Amino acid sequence: MFKWKLNWKSVGFKLFIVYFGSIVISLPIIGMLSYNKSKETIESKVGGFALDSVKQANYRLNMLLKDYENRAALIFSLKELQMEIKNQFDDNYSHIRNVDYINKFFSDFINSQNDTVNLYIFGEYGSSMRYSTVSTTISMPIINIFQDEPWYKQVRDADGAVVWLGQQAPFAPHDGNEMPVFTFGRAIKDLSGNMDIIGIFLYDVNMEEIVQILSDISVHSPGQSFIINKDGVIIGDSDGTQYKQMLPIKLPDDESGMETVQLDGKEQLVVYDSITNTDFKTVKIASIDELLEDSRHIGMYTVYLIITFAVAGTLLAFALVRHMNKPIYLLLQFMNKVRDGEMKAQITDRRKDEFGLLFEHFNLMVAHMKNLIEELYIQQLLKKDIQMKMMVSQINAHFLYNTLDSIHWIARVYKADEISSMIFHLSKYLRLSLNEGRDIATVREVIELVESYISIQKVRYQDKFDVQIDTASDVYDCMVLKHIFQPLVENAIYHGIEKKKGKGYLRICWKQDGDSLVFSVEDNGAGIAEAKLSEIRSVLENGEFISEGNFALKNINSQIKLGYGDPYGLDIESEQGAGTRVTVTIPLNAAQNAKNNNTKNKMGPVT
Repeated sequence: MFKWKLNWKSVGFKLFIVYFGSIVISLPIIGMLSYNKSKETIESKVGGFALDSVKQANYRLNMLLKDYENRAALIFSLKELQMEIKNQFDDNYSHIRNVDYINKFFSDFINSQNDTVNLYIFGEYGSSMRYSTVSTTISMPIINIFQDEPWYKQVRDADGAVVWLGQQAPFAPHDGNEMPVFTFGRAIKDLSGNMDIIGIFLYDVNMEEIVQILSDISVHSPGQSFIINKDGVIIGDSDGTQYKQMLPIKLPDDESGMETVQLDGKEQLVVYDSITNTDFKTVKIASIDELLEDSRHIGMYTVYLIITFAVAGTLLAFALVRHMNKPIYLLLQFMNKVRDGEMKAQITDRRKDEFGLLFEHFNLMVAHMKNLIEELYIQQLLKKDIQMKMMVSQINAHFLYNTLDSIHWIARVYKADEISSMIFHLSKYLRLSLNEGRDIATVREVIELVESYISIQKVRYQDKFDVQIDTASDVYDCMVLKHIFQPLVENAIYHGIEKKKGKGYLRICWKQDGDSLVFSVEDNGAGIAEAKLSEIRSVLENGEFISEGNFALKNINSQIKLGYGDPYGLDIESEQGAGTRVTVTIPLNAAQNAKNNNTKNKMGPVT
């Protein structure tokens, strides 16, 4: 049974690290993004809820202040009060009756308003009075000594509009009771005259209802609630301990809004809304930590989930890597067997996944390698046999050269010049062609081979054609495949010039074109029909035989591609009745490098 072991340098371990790293990195990121999104959502909802609470409180405060305004308007329009302030009486009896009426009015008025604490009337020309629910005395004439006070001037300058002085200590505390009150004032005008200001009144109301409204905001969400004036001074708060203090932050000039600030090193949510028809704002300040208590629970829950999934993912990754590594190590085990020469090794594990396909191909590959090794062994034996035969053929070639040389001299003795010339060039052609078994030769040697062949053909065809060979001086020593050029010259003679009526012309050219060596043979013979030319080009391009007549060209083209690569080969241009041009292009660097390795395919010389 194959036993899997974890190798710290193995692909499986690297896969485990990648998988584990992905889990460790991705889960916290996903958790953090999820937590931040939920936190933003909760912040938005909590902030919106707090702002709604503040606006609802402002609505209640606004209704309360309107009630206070209505009370001020009732006092403002009391005719008897104006007479008392102006002291416009014909006799003492009228004055007493007027005072009794005012006392009864304010007694009923104060008793009907449960939140009234004090009511002060300061006349500028006559009496000043105070009415209170905390005093046993219903009315008490007082002297107006407050005309130079800032609050007095503020109320007077308002010219009859209600002035909200806010939370403060009462002017005349009773029995040491200095519980703060909410004070507002209004100037009293002469309604029967020119609307001149004849005095002012101040109204102290109990803070309980205002504090209750502010406290209700805190009940809905934790924190403190305040009423501030335009200067940021607290004129009312939910616990009644910070009045006349400055709000610790400066609010924007917006009518309503919310923002996050740092107070005492803690993040605080500030929500504010303006009270209609006043320069007051209701402000709610709450700790973000307290507001987001639920989001912290979500954060902890997210952390627990991340840890749980990370552990589960790690175990899953380990199991997956172990499952993936087992077939890999099994394959490595059998590869080592093949490396050690056990060519009959076959994996018998029949899997249905990609590893099963890999095992199957491995078995086929090993079987194929076994067959190739056997074939190579047989080929080595055959090669030795062929080498022996080639050595014998070289010995026979020497005998053939000597025999042809003897015939050449006998023909010269008998003045048979044509036979002598053909024998001479045939002997030279065979000597260059065999060339001790080498497959490559210099361009110079190939030119001699081609010239020997042409000389033989000129004896046969007499003056049927003329030949021109142009060779660039810098290509003579380049090494090329020896047997790919003469067949092209032969094709030009047999299929071009021989079919032409009249004298033909053959031009052979060797030149360098950039990094390439270009050989071309051009004739003015019969040419090739368009359909036939397309057939030949198709054979050269696709390597498929269409007819046996294309075998030579296809063979030459294949040799070029095998020797120099796919980009190189034959190119044929032809026009029927005008001639044909065949071009061979090979890499110049390959031709030059072959010069230094011209013995690579060479058989050992026969001695």
